[in-house]
Amino acid sequence: MNSWIGVASKNNVEIGVAGGFCQLCHGKSAPLGRFYLEKLIHSKWLLVLFQLEEILI
Repeated sequence: MNSWIGVASKNNVEIGVAGGFCQLCHGKSAPLGRFYLEKLIHSKWLLVLFQLEEILI
């Protein structure tokens, strides 16, 4: 079984939960590469981490 960890903003996580989807690498498959993308599709778990407070730079 494969598990993955993704990092996203709280706002993006809330949108994905409401819409029933998850997006990694800004929706681009190239950064993941075909090998990892196929493994991600067949994974059982995806944990998404987000920051509770927004950082303003």
